[in-house]
Amino acid sequence: MCAMFWWRTSRQSNQGKDVDKKMTRKIYLASSWRNKYQPDYVRYLRDLGHEVYDFRNPDGSTGFAWDQLDSDWSKWSTKTYLKHLNDRLAVIGFTSDMEAMKWSDTVVLLNPCGTSAHLELGWGVGAGKRTAIMYPEATTNPELMVKMCDELFTHPHDLENWLNRA
Repeated sequence: MCAMFWWRTSRQSNQGKDVDKKMTRKIYLASSWRNKYQPDYVRYLRDLGHEVYDFRNPDGSTGFAWDQLDSDWSKWSTKTYLKHLNDRLAVIGFTSDMEAMKWSDTVVLLNPCGTSAHLELGWGVGAGKRTAIMYPEATTNPELMVKMCDELFTHPHDLENWLNRA
């Protein structure tokens, strides 16, 4: 299903509803730069009235990406990668994301994504935040420890309903 299709459908289905009765959440959307659904989910959740941290555009600026340090970052050795974790831009990016996680009341992991997003979700679970995993695509990699999350979803309307519950 095209990501934009469900977004338009959801927006149309919300017409005529009393939006004042909906819960407003502060959502940390944990995902990946490689996730094609991420911009649509940020827009979708904001259109529902939620505050959403967008790691790609935090506070209207450009979020941290490894290619800001080196266009060949994917060829780094482990030693080079570990050294770059302390680069000024990496520290700023980490601090921005960490502060947003603390600010949030809800952490939603949007698959597919990598290690950082899963660490962010795990931090949310440990911090007592409301947590959910969204699977917009079928998964062939079952994981047992997802059971520690409050909810698991395959459709954005189910995520929407959960976010609106107290």
